[in-house]
Amino acid sequence: MATLPDYAGIRQYNRSRATGTMVGVYHAEEAGLDPYDGPWAVICEDHGAIINVATLAAAKHHAPAPHGWCDECREAAEETT
Repeated sequence: MATLPDYAGIRQYNRSRATGTMVGVYHAEEAGLDPYDGPWAVICEDHGAIINVATLAAAKHHAPAPHGWCDECREAAEETT
């Protein structure tokens, strides 16, 4: 696991093995993000895509596979297959 940067609300920060992009897991309100769709936010740091989910466990589940929710990661994955 990468060392956590000093970002508000961050709980996890890793490079995705699937895409090579950095992905962060945040507590949405602490990070200044809209928690309407869920209190936990998963962010593709390289492309800025964000998904909100209901639990920290769900956020950690989605973090390793940004190609499932980040359009740019999905497009890059499709180009390599």
